[in-house]
Amino acid sequence: MKDCINLMDRFGETFRIFFDEAYDPKHRPRATLDRWMITLRGAGKGVELYPTGGDLLRVDLDRRWFMAAELASHDGVELICDGDHEKTIEFSVELFNAVDEILRFRRRPVFSPEQRERMAEVGRQLGRKRQSHLQRRSQNEKATTIVLRI
Repeated sequence: MKDCINLMDRFGETFRIFFDEAYDPKHRPRATLDRWMITLRGAGKGVELYPTGGDLLRVDLDRRWFMAAELASHDGVELICDGDHEKTIEFSVELFNAVDEILRFRRRPVFSPEQRERMAEVGRQLGRKRQSHLQRRSQNEKATTIVLRI
């Protein structure tokens, strides 16, 4: 079996990483994640990119015939599956930037240091509220337990 591109290492700094629906990446070290199950998704539904081995990538386009037509006009792009409502296109990783201009894969959010500090402060405030809520809840449960024992 050919090895494939690790999309997380190659594009993870810029793009949001997703996983195949059949794969559960939770509680796994990053080094042990299955690189065949890593995907990128485009803007809107029905656009998903995944590795196919070597330096090749495939894009599934569901009901996106206009994007498929625009991609097919590029050299080095091959139409693999031409269905009624879905198309599968294969291309080399060197053409990724040209494909991204058309499909607009989801990017990771970029925050300024001020925005990061503000989000951290909001997180701390919410953590304190949750902490006090849990303390009140445990006290109420103790009170309920005492009442039930009487």
